[in-house]
Amino acid sequence: MGKVDKADKAGAKAAKLDVPYETRVKHVAVIAKPLADEKLSKKVLKLSKRAAKRKQIKRGVKEVVKAIRKNTKGICVLAGDISPIDVITHIPIVCEDNKVPYIYVPSKEELGASGLSKRPTSCMLILPKPLKGGADDDEQKEFDEAYAENPAPRRRHVAAGAAAEPSSGGPSSSDGPAPWAAPGYLNAVVSRMPEAQQAAAFAAIAAAIAAGTVLNAAALGPAASSVLPGFLQVTRTSWFPLGPIFIAAGVAHFTEEQGFVNMYPHQGAWGIWRLPGSARFHVQWTGVAEIAGGLGLCLGALPLDAVPDWLSPASALGLFFLTIAVTPSNIYMYTHNAPGPLPAEVAPGALPWQGHAARGVMQMLLLSALWGIATAA
Repeated sequence: MGKVDKADKAGAKAAKLDVPYETRVKHVAVIAKPLADEKLSKKVLKLSKRAAKRKQIKRGVKEVVKAIRKNTKGICVLAGDISPIDVITHIPIVCEDNKVPYIYVPSKEELGASGLSKRPTSCMLILPKPLKGGADDDEQKEFDEAYAENPAPRRRHVAAGAAAEPSSGGPSSSDGPAPWAAPGYLNAVVSRMPEAQQAAAFAAIAAAIAAGTVLNAAALGPAASSVLPGFLQVTRTSWFPLGPIFIAAGVAHFTEEQGFVNMYPHQGAWGIWRLPGSARFHVQWTGVAEIAGGLGLCLGALPLDAVPDWLSPASALGLFFLTIAVTPSNIYMYTHNAPGPLPAEVAPGALPWQGHAARGVMQMLLLSALWGIATAA
């Protein structure tokens, strides 16, 4: 019986692998781009099999991401039929940030088999050279030729220095808009609605933030300040901790620029977003403004006669309106599952609605604090 069971399992596995390309493509996620055609898919899988025999592969999400972040070069191959696709959607962004070409193939079973694994594989990094030990010169030359013939296309969602960004603004790639601009990306609820309903949802979220800010600034904030120690009272001429916070946030606009570009609303978002200038331009000028405003708050908190009395209120008022100006980007992260400046290990869409709600509450508190400083006697 044992032999019969093994034979049945082997037959079932062979049947899974013996599926036409056209059939496999039907099960591929819509965001699996670029997807290798039938001819290129065979070439990539053949190359990965040769690499596996030579121990020149990394497989699995954790191992692949770790290798790429350590500047290990290669060709990243992803399975387009992984479900849920969320588990690998962050890998293309990691690849682009590290200039590693990548491509999707339609089958996780075929990708696993090509890597000499008995199990399906979600992703694989094909290395140009063995990490340890050497190889026969002739064998290495033969592999190098095969490797050179398989340059996986690099779909640049928003990679720095890559495809030109349209002057009209919004993240894009050489192959079209960023994937989160598509309706319902990673099960986003709002972006799959008709545009009129999207606009209404955007207005409702913005109105909730505004109402919470007014309530907190007019009643809750002053009530809390009356019982808090002085260093926690934000409704004063200055509250020093806000200065370094805004300086750090402004610096992040440049050190983590790609993440902020990703969360900038694409042209036509919610059916209403039409703002001139590229996403990168808006990320950079708001970063400079946050640094300047943060420095103003820091200087205003110093007990020096040379510091004008108006510096803190003016800085706080400027940051208040700046925070309002960037609020659509924060809303966009929720409505479209845009990745934002999150760690590479965090997949887009992984932040639950409760996390977005918490970010909204924090924004209300921040706006209230700024307003308190700007209007303090």
